[in-house]
Amino acid sequence: MQRPIISEFIGPCSSVERAIKLALSSKNDKKSYSLGPIAHNKNIVDLLEKNNVFVVENIDELASGDTLVISAHGCKKEVYSLATERGINLIDATCPSIIKIHNEVESYSSKGYHLIMIGDKNHREVKGVVSYAKSYTIIGADDEIIVPTDYDKYVIVAQTTLQSDKYEFISKKIENLLSNLKKIVVILNTICYTTIRRQLEARELCKNADLVLVVGDKKSANVNKLLQIARSFDKPAYIIENVNDLKSIAKYNITMPTILSGASTPKELVMEVINIMEQNINTVDVNEVEVKTEAVVTAEPVEVKTAKKEVEITTMEEALKHGFAPRSYREGMTVKATIQTIDPTGVTVFVNLNGKNDSGFIAADEMEIDGTYDMSKYAIGDNLQAIIIPKTDAKLKAINLSKKKFDEILVADEAVKAIKEGEEFNLTIQSAIKGGLLGKIGSYSIFVPASQIRIGYVKNLEEYVGKKLRLRILPPKEEEAKKANPKRIVASQRIILEEEKLAKEDAFWDAMQVNNIVEGKVKRFAKKDDKYFGIFVSIMNKDCLLHISDLSWTKVDDPSTVLELNKKYEFVVLKADRDADKVSLGYKQLQKQPYELAAEKYHVGDVVKGKVERIKDFGAFISIEPGIDGLVHVSEICHKWISNANEALKIGDEVEAKIISFEKNKITLSIKALIEAPVVEEVVAEEGKEEKASRTDRFNKRAAKAEDKGEKKARKEKVEDDEPHEYVSTTNGATMADLFKGLDLTQFTDDAE
Repeated sequence: MQRPIISEFIGPCSSVERAIKLALSSKNDKKSYSLGPIAHNKNIVDLLEKNNVFVVENIDELASGDTLVISAHGCKKEVYSLATERGINLIDATCPSIIKIHNEVESYSSKGYHLIMIGDKNHREVKGVVSYAKSYTIIGADDEIIVPTDYDKYVIVAQTTLQSDKYEFISKKIENLLSNLKKIVVILNTICYTTIRRQLEARELCKNADLVLVVGDKKSANVNKLLQIARSFDKPAYIIENVNDLKSIAKYNITMPTILSGASTPKELVMEVINIMEQNINTVDVNEVEVKTEAVVTAEPVEVKTAKKEVEITTMEEALKHGFAPRSYREGMTVKATIQTIDPTGVTVFVNLNGKNDSGFIAADEMEIDGTYDMSKYAIGDNLQAIIIPKTDAKLKAINLSKKKFDEILVADEAVKAIKEGEEFNLTIQSAIKGGLLGKIGSYSIFVPASQIRIGYVKNLEEYVGKKLRLRILPPKEEEAKKANPKRIVASQRIILEEEKLAKEDAFWDAMQVNNIVEGKVKRFAKKDDKYFGIFVSIMNKDCLLHISDLSWTKVDDPSTVLELNKKYEFVVLKADRDADKVSLGYKQLQKQPYELAAEKYHVGDVVKGKVERIKDFGAFISIEPGIDGLVHVSEICHKWISNANEALKIGDEVEAKIISFEKNKITLSIKALIEAPVVEEVVAEEGKEEKASRTDRFNKRAAKAEDKGEKKARKEKVEDDEPHEYVSTTNGATMADLFKGLDLTQFTDDAE
């Protein structure tokens, strides 16, 4: 068996180490408690219990005065307020990256975004994150992708230990699904940087290994992710929780073992496994080895060497990247270095260019992206790559280097793979040049032509320097592709904006179907020649016209009496012309018409008050209330016969009348129905018979009979309203000819004749 290949990442990540230190600092004469394990590793839990820090699963188990440590995974939002209410001392050891996720989720949720969480619904981290959202959906990494579609905006986040490629696949699939439904989707990169690096390294190390050992706890999410990566290469892979687990690999004829470490695994356990493996390099049957659990205490330090990839240099660019360059050093150059000394201030290295070693120095704060520096992670003789940075001290003879910046480039270059496949990305512009803008991602330069910055002409390129753009790669033309610089990407923001604009327009016109009811905000009232002609309503950020004639069933001079500015109402689409880019709306069509309101309020037999609004020969129109009129026929004004309504009424008179008919949206009134009819005295002859009535009395009786026969066609055609009204009432009346029809005029002649 060859010497095992050891992961560069040994021991817990900085966040777990911080949580352990905070938990240990909480101990006093009384017990302290952690809400859930500080980290998913039994060795760490046992260590804390020995130091009087015990695990509880619920805050309800604690009393006032107790000390509670929040684990690195975080907790539900409610825990903080409950701890304050109950007088519990709180020590927050939540990973800073998870705190950032909490803040982002809460911010997006307050803006109406629905949270989609990709991760294990039973994991404490996931439970904590979703507690900061008003609405959420949790989707497991291997679950069927089902998302609710009744929200307008979505934000997607991942459990920090999720495999980056799996998150990319799931989030992209969800984004495509929701984008097709015209939804707004935001994808946040929430996978832990340490997790990404461990997973990237694991993929490289597992390619050539014949056995993979993942040292850590079986309950740890990141340990299980490393196990999945190893098995994806069809390699035998095991989780090693303690050295006794090494017996399970005895059956393998091991030639090239690889050892990986979880982010919550104590370094002592990893070193113990390494010691045993190296002590038995020539032994196949590990089961025969005496396993000593205290080997880590007594063993001499073991030099841990990380896996090294041999690189074939074929271009000058690759030579610069891997440190084979001329002796002319320059800032930004990537060099290959070998560790010479290690101390708390940083690492001294050899920089080998053209066969000559030069001294370089990497300060502690330039070692890791997350700002941590652990001397035990490095050994003299280890090779690493770094970037030349400006000197902070002019007297310093050594070349000033940064490993952190090189690592940042590696991570960024990994992201460029998705960019090249057409994925949208964000870029902060660093400079403006002739013809466009420049920025950088990893080792790639990004160029945005001026014509691709936005829709329309850009006059001043400088105003975009320092600003963040949303971009997508512009594939080069076939003839340009052969000459294109592989490290240069041409990108466009305009194509994204145009696609979004078209999508919004399609969604708008899909909604603007005739008779559709839509919601809009009253934007402004429009005037012409000092008269209001309409209202502009904003629907989906587009102005639509509501003509004043479609505002109300009654005449309106000032639209503010019906609608308020900046307030939302429902409208009906009357006309929609995409070619002309015009939409006409209606408001009154969604309101009850006056006759509908009148039918609910007034009934035959009711007595109403009103004002005489118009007078015609055949009767008078009485305004009962705005938009509701009733007709008093001339025959219903008074008991005595009159030929014209003007004889009894004038415009503006206030009268009381009784509703005698309400049919076909027409109200017929009677004033005389509320007036007592006069008593007619009859003259009787001595013989007891009725004396012949005077000629006038007989005329009145015949006229009344003629009136009762109903409205004649000639009179009906004569009735014309001089102004459009929603309700015009008529009644059965008679023309002058009808009054005299069938009348024997000879009876009115004198007896002498």
